Amino acid sequence: MSGWWDDFSTLLFKRALLLKEQATETVSHYLAFLRRATITLLKPLGVLLLVFLLFIALGIRAAWLYETLILLIAGVLLTIVFLALPLLVLVETAYNLLPESLQKTVRAWQRRGAAILFGALLAVVLIKVFRLWQSPGTMLNALLILSVLWIGGYFGWLQVSGAWRTFLAAKLQLSLIFIVVMALFPGPAGLVEELVGWAGERLERSVFRVTRPTPQRWRPASADELRFVDEGTGKFLVWYYRDQQGDYELFTSKGYDRSGKPLKLAQAEKEFTAIREWQRARDQERKTTRGAQEDESRRRVIADFENRIARARGFIEQKEFDGAEREVRDARNAIVPSRALLGDAEVGRMDMAADQLLSSVKLARAEHHERLRLRSYVTGLPKARVNVIVFFVDSEGKLSKEATSAVAQRLARREGVSAVGDVLSDAFASPRGFDAVAAGKGAADVVAMQLGDAADRLLLIRGSDKRSAPSATVSGLRTYSMRITISLIDARDGSKLREFAINDVTGAGVNETAAKAAFIERFSEMLATRGELVTGLQRP
Repeated sequence: MSGWWDDFSTLLFKRALLLKEQATETVSHYLAFLRRATITLLKPLGVLLLVFLLFIALGIRAAWLYETLILLIAGVLLTIVFLALPLLVLVETAYNLLPESLQKTVRAWQRRGAAILFGALLAVVLIKVFRLWQSPGTMLNALLILSVLWIGGYFGWLQVSGAWRTFLAAKLQLSLIFIVVMALFPGPAGLVEELVGWAGERLERSVFRVTRPTPQRWRPASADELRFVDEGTGKFLVWYYRDQQGDYELFTSKGYDRSGKPLKLAQAEKEFTAIREWQRARDQERKTTRGAQEDESRRRVIADFENRIARARGFIEQKEFDGAEREVRDARNAIVPSRALLGDAEVGRMDMAADQLLSSVKLARAEHHERLRLRSYVTGLPKARVNVIVFFVDSEGKLSKEATSAVAQRLARREGVSAVGDVLSDAFASPRGFDAVAAGKGAADVVAMQLGDAADRLLLIRGSDKRSAPSATVSGLRTYSMRITISLIDARDGSKLREFAINDVTGAGVNETAAKAAFIERFSEMLATRGELVTGLQRP
């Protein structure tokens, strides 16, 4: 025993000194193997491709099989490159460190029991991954996949030399021993278990996704659509899965649920009743939810309508009538998609409110324009009350400030009479202003302008038929005359008191301007003497 230990210690020391060189040589050795193995794998992959083409030619629908094979091949390649090869490097290094006698013992163990252990492990993994105990269909799928893989692997294995096959078998078995030993220790065991669990979960998820497809889920609109038995054939129609919360997932064909378990076929009255009651509860819950959603949607539509109507009223107060009309139109358009949800009564109420507000907008717009029109007629009321407000419109329909001022000044010279001529503006000389008031039809305008608070009467004078020509009797002179119509209006109520005309006044001057000034002077003096202008006035 002492001699063996001395030999082992000496060998261990020597190998430790040469560990760097040995590791480099071993890595190079396995990289060369990887290159050769990659080239060798192309042949079985070609065989798999021929199998796929054969399936396609025969019309076999096995898309899930193709995806599964691709996933498994990719998993094998990744396992060889990132797991098996590094482990083989470690096992090779450890194996070379063993004494020759121990190496012989290991080789003997490989010949006797490793093949049985490795095959048992492979069987356990196969049963675990494909759940062969759950469904005959799953077993058939697994056998079909493995048969294709075995055929491809067999042809690929034949391309490897006998020495390589012996070498690989030994190293794979030693790798298995290494993993088992690592798993026996508390620290590495947790890491190995975690890694194996993580890889197994993803592999199982990928395999089940394609090898055990879940059929299209059936979602009946209500419990009335549930039919469990075909009355003609007596065949059961509904497969189901029930989760831990008691909720059902219904299907119209057999298959597997999301976890890979076979779906159950509903074929007992107890199952029919449970599923129907669950569907009714779901219908009621859906109805309640839909009713709550409809109530919330109805509330939002009504609130949006009321907000728009409120904004429209705000626009009316701000005299922004275009904005008010726009808000009312938008409010009406917003309820169009929701008419069925709101109901005829509510829609009728909203339409009536919109129509009334549009009428209010039109009325407010008209009143605003009317106020602006009347406001434009008045330049400013006198601070002290007067007897007469004078306004003179010439033959061109425009305010004659000169004539208006002259008449007002002449009237003011009369004892106990006060008159002004700068109250009404140019805008008043219009058909809706001067003509309507002079005809006694503008009572509302007179009252709205509050002229009765500032004066007793309005003296409205219109000139027409202007005549300006050279004098027929005096050379170098011109004459100027007009036909004058005078309307006397009560400033308090707009009623027409009297109307008369003056046609015999003429002015003369060296030019038209002088002749017109002379005409205004003579006309003002003549008009101021007319007694009917002041008859009935309460003078101090």
